[in-house]
Amino acid sequence: MSEQTAMIGRTSNRPMARRPALPAKASSIRPATLESAEMMPRHLGPETPADRLDRAIAHVYEAGERLTPDRGGTVGTEDFATAVIDALA
Repeated sequence: MSEQTAMIGRTSNRPMARRPALPAKASSIRPATLESAEMMPRHLGPETPADRLDRAIAHVYEAGERLTPDRGGTVGTEDFATAVIDALA
């Protein structure tokens, strides 16, 4: 990232501090990533893909069968993602 890019939206001229990478907890990070992915198409314009993904995620949550531990379930993130993909079909 260029220094100029790093300064966009900042109120200080000090360089950004480098933060250490946090260990990813697969059970909470990846479902949140899917939810974030649902928001991007909505922000860019067409609502159809975002709406489909939103409904698929909601369907998996409502079914309650293939949830990750952060949502009260016991499955891994791959099984959760597969459930969302199945709901899209």
